[in-house]
Amino acid sequence: MADNTWNIKEIRSGLSSMDSQIVINTLQQVKNSGSPVLIPELIDLLRKTRGNEVRNHIVSILNNLKYQSSASELVKAIRQEDQREMVSLLVAACWKNGLDYSEYIDDFIHIFLEYDYTTALEALTVIENSIRNLELGPTQSRIDKLKSYMDQTGADKRMLMLELIHILNHKMPN
Repeated sequence: MADNTWNIKEIRSGLSSMDSQIVINTLQQVKNSGSPVLIPELIDLLRKTRGNEVRNHIVSILNNLKYQSSASELVKAIRQEDQREMVSLLVAACWKNGLDYSEYIDDFIHIFLEYDYTTALEALTVIENSIRNLELGPTQSRIDKLKSYMDQTGADKRMLMLELIHILNHKMPN
């Protein structure tokens, strides 16, 4: 355990380096370790970094997360994010990494309703990929919420909304 703690400290130090090559080498270590505890640092670095190479490495790591515990860290980051571009990028990472986000369906419905077409499409994909694990619970209230936004939505996004309602309807018991 002490070695793991030291390794995390070492990685955090490397991620905060001013030398981009050290950061890139450290990102390679992060990719190999896959530790969910580093997600906040990765997202913070992604937000601050303007260099494409470092950004691409971080996005690749987020797109390829394998530990289910990473899902809660990623959703927590989305909830705290105020930059629309970052939210879109993080939501895209959610469907690309293939983890189960069924526990967070309401977060993705909120994103679907509040963001632009592209981000809504990303959120729809996350929901669609996680629907098989969704508990029945408040499915009808989710559908009602979507329907209540129907008149406030542009035609292109309305088509996505109808698709999302269809997906949720098929999850409900007959």
